Amino acid sequence: MLRVGAWTVALSAVLPVAAAAADMTVPVPFRGNWAPNLAQCRDPDGMGIMSLGPNWVVFYEAQTIEGTLKILRSTSTEIVLTNRMRGEGRTWLNSFNLRLGADRQTLNWTGNGGYGSDKPEHYMRCPS
Repeated sequence: MLRVGAWTVALSAVLPVAAAAADMTVPVPFRGNWAPNLAQCRDPDGMGIMSLGPNWVVFYEAQTIEGTLKILRSTSTEIVLTNRMRGEGRTWLNSFNLRLGADRQTLNWTGNGGYGSDKPEHYMRCPS
């Protein structure tokens, strides 16, 4: 408990906000460049590549608007996130589920919202 003037504030009411902020980053095993196949990994234009960073997602012509990525659920093999995307002259809310394969070199993506479909898409990790 923290006493501020006539008010007593429970620190537990303040600390969850900081903990939630720490959960807003994409876990390291999910980060990197992903594509449907090796040929698209090597495409100089990046068509077909999905790049995941600590707090952003980038597709060929769309990217996370800074500060909007939120992790809704996270385990060692799956994350569910939402973000606002910008691309091709428009913005939209996007949410999707990413599930790592046992080898951590494959990824299943299921999305809804403005980019993608509810049909799972399969990606492989692009070589560094």
